[in-house]
Parts: sequence; C-alpha cells; structure tokens
Amino acid sequence: MHEKMISCINVVPDPADPSVEVVISGGADKMINLYRYANSTLQLVHKFAVEATPRAVDFMNGTILAGLANCTILELKNSFSGPQAAQKVVQMRAHYEGEAWGLALYQGGPDECLYFTSGDDN
Repeated sequence: MHEKMISCINVVPDPADPSVEVVISGGADKMINLYRYANSTLQLVHKFAVEATPRAVDFMNGTILAGLANCTILELKNSFSGPQAAQKVVQMRAHYEGEAWGLALYQGGPDECLYFTSGDDN
C-alpha cells in the first residue's frame, strides 16, 4: 500500500489485544503505514508522512519509532489516534555519517523505555 518501494517493515503484537498483530511499514514514498493484522486480514489503520525515507521501524504501546534516511530518529506518539492527533517528536539527529539502518524498543519497566539504533556510521 505504498506508492514506492517498501524500505522497512516490522510486526509486533498489539498491546491491547495479543491475538492481533500490528504491522508497521516504511517506504521510499516517505510514508509510514500502520496496519492491524487479524483473522488473515490486513487492515490499513493510518498513514504518516515523514521528512525522509524510513529505514527502520518499531512499535510499542501506541508509539512508532522510526530511523530515517536523513539520520533522524523520530517518535510518533499516539499513532493509533491518527496523523492529526499523533505527536511527532524528533528524539535525536544521530548517525551523522550515514543513515540509521536498525532500531529496537525495549520496555525495561513501567517508567523505562529504551531504544537502540545502528547505522552506516558504525
């Protein structure tokens, strides 16, 4: 459902309903798409325009984390509420020598959320 090549994709359980999967994809069209997958059906929930091609995506507790080709780590909070309600927060402009290629979210405790990144800059 992207207009151009899909550059990254991730699938995680929906925190509200573990029988449903959340699928996040990023494309060369500079869009991040959020889907729900249940009962063998993929349903587009929302599309988010971003400033550069997403290279890595992850999802936790309604928040999408994306590593973009312009070296930005972007957080989309409240992503199930839609593009108008979602809060876009630039967490960092990192990997100055190249693109962010991988990332992961980790929930260490109720008040602890960490993320890890990798990129072209080694």
